Amino acid sequence: MAYATSSLGKHISRKNNNPKTMAQYKYNSNLEQNQHQAFDQVLHPGTPTPYSGIYRCEGCGVNEVSTHTHPLPPQNHHQHTAQQGAVRWKLIVATH
Repeated sequence: MAYATSSLGKHISRKNNNPKTMAQYKYNSNLEQNQHQAFDQVLHPGTPTPYSGIYRCEGCGVNEVSTHTHPLPPQNHHQHTAQQGAVRWKLIVATH
């Protein structure tokens, strides 16, 4: 198995360099596709998390885990360039 090292530690190397992909998995039985409208909502920083899961910043692609009713990370969570705009969160993987 190939590993790469980042400032955050050891992780499995990605099969491709597609910046749109967030997660890797081995078993299809662990994930289920869902067309719920929650995956289309773009949320502001500090908004109470409507569904527990992994959220992606629409401006830069940073991913964060957030739990139901806890606030999404704030605007100053990470820095953006002017081109990336404000921090905006979108649910990409819902968890139970």
